[in-house]
Amino acid sequence: MPDSFNPPRPNGRLDGRVAIVAGAGSQSNSGLGNGRAAAILLAEAGCSVVCADFNSDWAQTTVDMITREFGEGKAVAVRMDVTKPEECKRTVELALEKFGRLDVLVNNVGIGGDDGYRGGRGWMVLMVKYAVPAMERNELPAVGSGQVERGRGAIVNMASVAGLMGGNPMLLYPTSKGAILNMTRAMAAHHAESGIRVNCVCPGMLYTPMMYSEGMSEEVREARRKGALLQTEGNGWDAGLAVRFLASDESRWITGIALTVDAGFTAAPPMDYDVNMLRKKVNEVQKQISAKKKAKENADDLVAEKKEIDTQVENLKKDAKEFEIKMRAKASTVGNIVGKNAPTSLTEDDNTLLRIWDPTGNLEEPAVREGILAHHEVLLRLDAMDLDRGAKIAGHRGYYLTGDGVDLNQALISYGLDFLRSKGYKKIQPPFFMNKDQMAKTAQLEQFDEELYKVIAAEDEKYLIATSEQPISAFHSDEWFDSPDTQLPIKYAGYSTCFRKEAGSAGRDMWGIFRVHQFEKVEQFVITDPEKSWEMFDTMLANSEEFYKSLGLRYRVVGIVSGALNLAAAQKHDLEAWFPFQRAYKELVSCSNCTDYQSRRLEIRCGLKTKDQTRKVYVHMLNGTLCATERALCCLVENYQTPEGLAIPEPLRPYMQGREFLPFVKELPKGLQKKQQ
Repeated sequence: MPDSFNPPRPNGRLDGRVAIVAGAGSQSNSGLGNGRAAAILLAEAGCSVVCADFNSDWAQTTVDMITREFGEGKAVAVRMDVTKPEECKRTVELALEKFGRLDVLVNNVGIGGDDGYRGGRGWMVLMVKYAVPAMERNELPAVGSGQVERGRGAIVNMASVAGLMGGNPMLLYPTSKGAILNMTRAMAAHHAESGIRVNCVCPGMLYTPMMYSEGMSEEVREARRKGALLQTEGNGWDAGLAVRFLASDESRWITGIALTVDAGFTAAPPMDYDVNMLRKKVNEVQKQISAKKKAKENADDLVAEKKEIDTQVENLKKDAKEFEIKMRAKASTVGNIVGKNAPTSLTEDDNTLLRIWDPTGNLEEPAVREGILAHHEVLLRLDAMDLDRGAKIAGHRGYYLTGDGVDLNQALISYGLDFLRSKGYKKIQPPFFMNKDQMAKTAQLEQFDEELYKVIAAEDEKYLIATSEQPISAFHSDEWFDSPDTQLPIKYAGYSTCFRKEAGSAGRDMWGIFRVHQFEKVEQFVITDPEKSWEMFDTMLANSEEFYKSLGLRYRVVGIVSGALNLAAAQKHDLEAWFPFQRAYKELVSCSNCTDYQSRRLEIRCGLKTKDQTRKVYVHMLNGTLCATERALCCLVENYQTPEGLAIPEPLRPYMQGREFLPFVKELPKGLQKKQQ
């Protein structure tokens, strides 16, 4: 195999290399700022470090920390004012004199004082204050004369997330930090020929000695934590680790980038940023109040100003929360990517007929069967159902199964579960209701009002499940499968009672138990790795077909058009069985491949290995009806009725005490036909 297919693995060690860290001290002499953390972490990786700072005592403290942990001779301190080229030059000469080379330059500097926004020279003053420390290295002799080993040199500039975002109330600070970002890109292009990589670290709102020395209140500190998506506080180590990565060979193929280290602050909604800017203003006003009180001066105007800003913060927080809710609700209405084999249309008239199966082999439309009964009439004559009392107790579409009706329904449940167990499925019976936040991850929003029943308690809000797919899909939420070859697929045979409003349904389906508010269902639910989900889709549909073939029920399989898919499904096939009384095919099975649509919301992932690395991907999730038992019972009794009663399909007989036939035991109620009309 060519060497290019088996390259050496880069590592994070920096043995034998030399770094200059500008701004390596810390305002709190024993504290840990970004520069000090970077210097210590570079030394930990084997690098010799020149710790430069305008305060030589601060720089020496950093050297002492390195010496205590890693031994003598690993670091040296030097006073360096980045506004003075001669001191920058002396720092480089010290690195060459002490260690013989220079490989890494970390520009971690900032100059305090006036904000520069006074007089005509204000703009340039700020650019000098914040940008020149990163630009100054253009004059560094070790770099300019090519003394840095080609391909091993690394310059890391320190900017800020403010340079990415801008914002109020500051103007010049984010402007100058933004200049460093673009300068980093320009430097990367300029020095690539010399093998020097140039990158930038953009820290977020870290808590460093600088923040402490400015008297940051605990209130503002907590607000900064909450402003980031991870809602945790960062410190100098976080910025230092980013610097060490960009200085090492682990980033050998990276140049000209800005590495954001902010716990997701820049990914948060813009209103959160405005809130944090106001909180910074509150902190500034609070410091002024403290100074006034210390001087025993009146601070009533500042107290009133702080109170007004606090009110603005609360209003913005409320607006931001409402905006986030609306944004997430809107995003949740975006459906899955439609599968390439799904027919494209907005009308179900364009559903594609894939195949027909008939136990006799006849693929033409079946002949008319004279004198047969509708399914509910068969069940009434068997004394297997009571609709009137069901409606009285539970309202429209309420029903009781009685006698043999219960046995037939249980037979379908038991046969369905045993059938799937023989296919390697694990039985699972889930809860019948779900918390609202969990239901929102697996059901689309319009289902909440149109389909789902709400259960309200004093302390929370729950929904009755419309299918076992919903709670089963959440069964592995927030889990990770590190060995998908052995852990996947996971195949569940779900059994549950299901509850649906079935709003808007009409016609003949309103009679009997074909379309009801409460029913039992045996469901296939499979979790698989993405590369095998379409193969599993075909397998699941084949299982359903085999099940109905075993019951001897004529059916057809149709591909559902894109416009009729729910949000989660990439592709769906329905199995529709023949109802001889209505002379129509009606849906008994829906089989859907939801790909990674549900798993992304539920955070269910696996690791797929490709050559020598592992990719983190979301699993694919598929669901398919095996048997909605009340509906399947409707089809079964219409097809297996005789003038004397009901023949029991052979696969169900072991679950019916071995009986082969159920005789009619009563006549239809008087006036039923008129009532139906």
